[in-house]
Amino acid sequence: MKSHTLRNLVILSVALSGLAWFAAQRDRADFAAPELGLFAPELESRLAEITKVELHTAGEDAFTLEETGTDTWVAPDKARYNVDLGQLRKTLRTLATAKVVEVKTANPDWHEKLKLQDVVDASDTTVEITAYAGDEPVLAVLLGRTGQGGQYVRRVGENQTWLIDQSLRPGATPADWLDKALVNIKRADLRSAEVTPVEGPAWSLERLGDDTTDFVLKPAPPEGRERNGANNNRLLSALSNLRLLDVREADAADAEATWHRVSFSRFDGLSVTAKVRQDGSKYWLQLEATRGEPTPVEDGQPARDTDAADALAQDIERRAKGRTFEVSSYPGIGLMLDYEKMLKEPADGDTP
Repeated sequence: MKSHTLRNLVILSVALSGLAWFAAQRDRADFAAPELGLFAPELESRLAEITKVELHTAGEDAFTLEETGTDTWVAPDKARYNVDLGQLRKTLRTLATAKVVEVKTANPDWHEKLKLQDVVDASDTTVEITAYAGDEPVLAVLLGRTGQGGQYVRRVGENQTWLIDQSLRPGATPADWLDKALVNIKRADLRSAEVTPVEGPAWSLERLGDDTTDFVLKPAPPEGRERNGANNNRLLSALSNLRLLDVREADAADAEATWHRVSFSRFDGLSVTAKVRQDGSKYWLQLEATRGEPTPVEDGQPARDTDAADALAQDIERRAKGRTFEVSSYPGIGLMLDYEKMLKEPADGDTP
C-alpha cells in the first residue's frame, strides 16, 4: 500500500472519530456543571411521602409494593404478605441520593447499548421503577447497565441518559422483596414435638423438664436400636430461624391435600403446628399457632413469660392465616422425617 494512501486512511479514521464524538456531544442536552448534583432531587425531598412503588424488569411481569400502615409495606401479588422494609428503604434511599457523574447521550439509538430501552421492548436486565406519593408519580426511571463506577439511567419519557454514582439491581419478582424471616421456634425452648404422619401411628419427641436438654422418643426405640441424634435435632430445629422462599394464598388444592403434621409445644404454653407436604421439588408449609396453659415452673425456676408467648402466637397467626409458604428442602425434609429416620440403622447382623 502506498504511503499516501495509508496516510489518507488514517486522516479519514481520525475525522470519523471526531464526527462521532461531535455527534455524541450534540445529542446531549445542555447541562451546566452546577446542575450535575442529585439525579432525583424530587425523590430525595419526598421520600417520606412515598406510598407505592412499581417495578418492572425486562422479561418479567410488572408488580407493585404498597404501604399499608406505619412501617408496613406489602406485596399485593403475594397474598399481601409483608415486604422486607429494610431492602425497600435502601433501594429508594440509594436512588434518591445518587449523584450525576456525567451527562450522557440523548440519542435514542444508543438506548439499547446502554440497556435503557423502554422496558416493554427490552430483553435484558433493564428495570423500570416508579415511585408514587398517593396516586402521583414522583419519579419514573429506567436502570441500565453499569459502567465507569456507576450505572446508566434514563427518566421514563425522556431521551436524555445519565451516569450516576450508584448501582442498583432491584429484585425482579415480588418474591425477591418479601420479608423472608417466617418463624423462629428454638429447640432449646421446646417441651415436645408431636408428629402425625400421613400414614402410620403418631409419635413424639418429649423433653422431661427444664433441667435437661435431651428428648426421649415415644414410643421408645425397639430393643437393639438407638436414636439417631442428628435427625432428632433436625426435626426439633426445623422451625428455628425458618425462612420462606415464596408465599401464596391458601387455595382449594391445599384444602384437599393430605398434610404431614408436626406440633411443636413450648413450656410457656405456645403451640405451633406445621403442616407440610411435598409437590415435586417444592415443599409447601402452613402454620397455626395457639396459646395454652404454660407448664408449671419448678422450684427456683423463673416464671414463664406468657406475654411473649401471646405476642408470638398473634404474630404467627397474622403472618400465616390463609397463606401457604414455600420453604427450602432442608427444613421441608426435616419436618417430614418419619419414625424410622429417628433411629440409627441397625448394626450388621442385628435384626431391625
